Amino acid sequence: FEWSPAGIRPSDAPSISIPLAPIVQRLGHRAIYPSELLRDPVTGHLLLLSARAHAIIEITAAGEVVGVARLRARIHRQAEALAFGRDGTLLVGDEANGARATLTGYRPVR
Repeated sequence: FEWSPAGIRPSDAPSISIPLAPIVQRLGHRAIYPSELLRDPVTGHLLLLSARAHAIIEITAAGEVVGVARLRARIHRQAEALAFGRDGTLLVGDEANGARATLTGYRPVR
């Protein structure tokens, strides 16, 4: 949803529309339930995190699916947060989900 700090409710029209069919086709998983949305400062693409599907979906600003990366379920029990470090490392935060909460870093491939 698009929400202006000056407004009291979200706008009626979405600022971006992401088609579900290509994501479902690549993942083979119907329940996406996004838990985080992050803009990549290098590419401008959006990274959509799905804890249930154990995946990160990369999307252009126009809503086109660029790629899908699977997360290992045994490492990422419940991925709920994404962030980029100053050096470009992608950080994935997992809730405890019966164990310890974790923060995992993935360095960029150069």
